Amino acid sequence: MMERNKENAAKKKYHHYLGSGGYSVAMPKWEEMEASLLERGIEPATANWPERSKFWYYAQGGTLNPADGSLVFGDQIREAAHRLTDAMEASSQGTFRPDRERVELSLALQTPEHQGRTRGKGVIPWKIGFKEDIHTYRSRMRSKRDTLAKIADLEFRVSSYERIIQVEVARKVDERMAAHQSHDPQPTIPPAMVSP
Repeated sequence: MMERNKENAAKKKYHHYLGSGGYSVAMPKWEEMEASLLERGIEPATANWPERSKFWYYAQGGTLNPADGSLVFGDQIREAAHRLTDAMEASSQGTFRPDRERVELSLALQTPEHQGRTRGKGVIPWKIGFKEDIHTYRSRMRSKRDTLAKIADLEFRVSSYERIIQVEVARKVDERMAAHQSHDPQPTIPPAMVSP
């Protein structure tokens, strides 16, 4: 059991720094940190972030600059933090629409949400972690919509590959025709055979 746990831990890319208290002890501290910034008239960079994304960021060792409320993070989460801020920007502009477990955090981490767990909330089931999306759990429309989106994506890929292949075939035919014409510039017509 211990060996398997070590193997699983070695696969992790991001490790949280919460201690034995976990999220339940750390969340009030993070909320207090943001509240103190707001009291001084400084808007934290995470002010409009969803709780899960914000708490995941803090759990990975990210924090806020007390002078201006900007993000401060280490090299371990630099790429994920940049992707997270990009995802938040895309969400605010409307180019990305969060949907249950397909949210900014999953986009930033480039991994799907773990089944039965809720990142940024601790070990709690999805039913509790995604309360605002509870109505989507029994709907088959979600599955149908996902399937249709995948089919549309595949159709787009196939049509783009077809176009690429057609262009390539036309180019090859033109090359062959040009090469053939350069070797035989004028086709010779054999004399007509007339019977005596």
